[in-house]
Amino acid sequence: MMADEVPIRILLVDPHEGSHQLIYGLFSENKPAHYELDLAPSYAASLSLMQQRNYDICFAPSRIGKHDAMDLLSELYKNEWEIPVIVLTGSGRLRIDGDTTGEKDALSLIEGLLTGDFLEQHTRYATERRRVELAVMRAKKEWEYIFDAVPDPIAIIDRNFLLKRVNRAMADRLGSKPRDLIGRPCHEVLRDLPSPPDFCPMLLTLKDGQEHYAEFFDGNAQKTFLISASPFFDDQNNLIGGILVGRDVTQPKKVEDALRESNENLEQRVALRTSELAQKAKDLEESNIALRVLMRQREQDRNEIEKSMTFNIRELVFPHLDQMEYTVQSKEQLNVLIREIRSILDNVVSPFPRTMSGTGLSPAEVRVAEMIRAGKSNKEIANLLSISDGTVRVHRERIRKKLGLTNQKTNLQSYLGSLQVGELFMNRTDSYAFSKGNNKRRRHT
Repeated sequence: MMADEVPIRILLVDPHEGSHQLIYGLFSENKPAHYELDLAPSYAASLSLMQQRNYDICFAPSRIGKHDAMDLLSELYKNEWEIPVIVLTGSGRLRIDGDTTGEKDALSLIEGLLTGDFLEQHTRYATERRRVELAVMRAKKEWEYIFDAVPDPIAIIDRNFLLKRVNRAMADRLGSKPRDLIGRPCHEVLRDLPSPPDFCPMLLTLKDGQEHYAEFFDGNAQKTFLISASPFFDDQNNLIGGILVGRDVTQPKKVEDALRESNENLEQRVALRTSELAQKAKDLEESNIALRVLMRQREQDRNEIEKSMTFNIRELVFPHLDQMEYTVQSKEQLNVLIREIRSILDNVVSPFPRTMSGTGLSPAEVRVAEMIRAGKSNKEIANLLSISDGTVRVHRERIRKKLGLTNQKTNLQSYLGSLQVGELFMNRTDSYAFSKGNNKRRRHT
């Protein structure tokens, strides 16, 4: 025997004195250390030993005093002692697991047929069979334990939609016991319906042999379940039913809904922020446009001021300087010219002469207009410009005409004094627009 090989534990039930010695001898001849034999001289002794020790196999005659082998097997079944029994009969045959045919005692069979190899062969068969059965039973119990331990409701359903097995979670969910649900239609138990609905995943699985899923909200429990149906095949790959599993997805569903709501809110905030940024960008662009317009206007104003200063000096100051140089005949006349030049220089930054020139006035008329605006009389203007009084009056009439004052009683000095540069410019623009309109009407006519 190998060092790690476990001996086979054998119980020999032998109510006949001395008959067990043959059995001992046969086992002793064939690997004596491989077996552990106990002797039960009576029916009661055999039950006592079976209760005390877990045997691998039991040899018993068909008759055990007042009892027979069937009584022994009944006690084993009642006490759930899973011990294989070889019954020795007098029929010349060896039966396994309780066949008690024959009337001869065990001793005649032992003397006639039993050998060491014969005993070992059938002992091996019985013990291996028992070990396989025990392994199967352990696996079955483990599977049942795992099946009931799974927290998700599970049901095995046949092709007729009948419940073949349900786990404890399924039964607890339905407020029942597993055994009370077996054999009932699943659609009746789960949905209280006379037939499976069209969207039932088990119905679809039994149609095409594929996995199917459906989401179900239990209003009573206020929970959401993800129902999955998987096909169930036999050894020949025939579809014989399906496995239905319900997964409680209430909490993940809440998290998913919260995430979706959060994403929607975030998208709305991003869209709102994007709109605000777009509006700010638009406002900034408009401000930039306005700023560029102002800068261009500032540049234009600067150029206008430079042009006005240049024009005022050239048109107003230089003629007086020329007069001082060539036509002054007295000190009094010189002083008048100096005062006039000083007055002109005080107003040299004024755009009035330049603007007046823009209204269509000639340089001589601009000089006359500036002097009229300053309050000088026709005689003073004539002396300053070395022209006659009549020429000054002609200039006055032309200025009134070009400013649109003909046939009006408006005082020219007051009018020129009240005008601002912007008004002169607008008057000039309006006159230009009016003249263009007249030209268009004339062309149309």
